[in-house]
Parts: sequence; structure tokens; C-alpha cells
Amino acid sequence: MRLVLWKRANILKWCNFETMEKNKGILQFVAVCMALLLVGMLPAFAQKDSVANLLADTTRTHSQKLAVVPSGGIDTIYMHALPSVMITHKWRPRFAPLSSQEKAEYWRRIRDVKRVLPYVDLVCDLLVETYEYMETLPNARAKRKHLKRFEKELKEQYMPEMKKLTRSQGQLMMKLIDRELGSTPYQIIKAFYGPFKATFYSLFAEIYGGKLNSRYDPKYNRDDALTERILYLYQHHMLD
Repeated sequence: MRLVLWKRANILKWCNFETMEKNKGILQFVAVCMALLLVGMLPAFAQKDSVANLLADTTRTHSQKLAVVPSGGIDTIYMHALPSVMITHKWRPRFAPLSSQEKAEYWRRIRDVKRVLPYVDLVCDLLVETYEYMETLPNARAKRKHLKRFEKELKEQYMPEMKKLTRSQGQLMMKLIDRELGSTPYQIIKAFYGPFKATFYSLFAEIYGGKLNSRYDPKYNRDDALTERILYLYQHHMLD
């Protein structure tokens, strides 16, 4: 009974919409496999006379012939030989390349994406590594000590480079961090340091025209949609 409940719970978890979105590629593969299995099961539901006709008809292709295999004298299993198939995927870009006019119009955004993207990847990697390491620490005191050292090292190593970014590049970096991690910088700081420090940094950023809690939304925000297009083309080497 426990095994049945466990399986049912995992099936419901797998059918969750968010989980399906994350495993879209796997689900497509499973769907193809299930379709092939269903095709193989169809002859089992056919009438005996139609099965006999298929066996007697030598003009049909190999994929349509059925072999009757006795199963312990109790039941009969119909074996159906399927033809070999090749599943291919034709890659198509999500976005059209930028025209010469668009490149001239959006050159600042192109420059900013190229400048900021390496820092975004670096920050995301550091945050993931830090979170995984903190999970191994024994208590809250050890975690606070590690965070304090981590913050100091970040400022010493990367603050000189970060100061060279323009205001628009800094705001773009905040948006792309949300794109990569699914959390705004405000939410990340709050998770690591608490609400007081997150609010302090947020107010400090707003003085200079930045927002730590801005969401990246290319579906409804035209500015973010442009960033998404440029970012996609750049990552797929479709942008000179």
C-alpha cells in the first residue's frame, strides 16, 4: 500500500505544470516512445480473423506481419515488428537576425549585453557555489562568518571592475541575474543577509537610479524583449 501511495505521489509531482515545463524535452521523448508502443499494441485489439488474414497475406511489408506467440498455454501474445524510424529535430532560431538598421539603432544595448554577460555568469556561479557550501556548514554562526569573508573577497576582487559599469549596464546586470536565477538581487540579498540589509542595499541603489527588485519579463516588457532577442543571437553566434 505504501508503495502504491509513493508511486501516486511521484506521478502527481511529475504531472505538475512547472515540473513539465522544466522537463519538456524529456516529456517529448516519452511521448514519442508511448506513441510507438501504442502502435505496437493495436494488433492485440484486432479480431482473430483479421489477424489470420494478415498472417496469410505475404504481399504485406515486414512491419505489418504478426507473429502469434503462445504464453504458457493460457493466453496469446501478438508480436508486431515495427519498421526502423529516425527521429530528427530541425533547429530553427527563436529570433530573426538583426538587420543593419536595427544594429545601428540598438548598438548600445548590444554593447551592454556583451559587457555585462560575463559578470552575470560569474555572479550566478559564485552564488550557487556559496549556497551549496553553506549547506555543509554546521550552524548559523559558521554561515555568517563565511558570508562575511565572502562579501569582503567579492568587494576586493570585483568592486574596481564593477565601478566601471555605466548605470544602464548595472541595471541590465540586475535584470539578467533575475533571468538566470529566477530571483531578483533583492530576494537573493534577503535570503543570504536578511530583510534589513536587503532594504538598505535597495534604497542605496535607488539613489543612483537602480532597482534591485526589478523583474525580467520579456513577455510583457518590450525593453526586456529586445534584450532577450539580442542575448539569444549573441549566445548563438548570430550577432557580429
